[in-house]
Amino acid sequence: MLSVNDAIDRLDELAGTQVAVCGLLRAEFEHLGLWHHPKAEQRIRDATGHMGSWLSLDAGDGSLRFSGVALRQLAGRRVMVMGTLRAPDPELGGCGHFSAAPAEIIVVSIDRL
Repeated sequence: MLSVNDAIDRLDELAGTQVAVCGLLRAEFEHLGLWHHPKAEQRIRDATGHMGSWLSLDAGDGSLRFSGVALRQLAGRRVMVMGTLRAPDPELGGCGHFSAAPAEIIVVSIDRL
């Protein structure tokens, strides 16, 4: 299992592969992300200027959809997210809302730790 910072640091190697990443779930309006835990090790920004210690979470185009009720129950808690790690589109330079995340996970499952 990877930390959020590990997944970001190894993005070139792991992009396109299935990963299990542990972190703190944040579910807000137009924003679903996994933040590095512990908070003391969170990076404010990475070298590209993106928020450094979080991954955007997306359900992709398949049949999986996020449950708002379940996400609110898990918000702020440590979780393990399994899915495909994706690097940002080169034209956008980032992932997620306003392309602010350095990478994203296309989620298969989210489990509370």
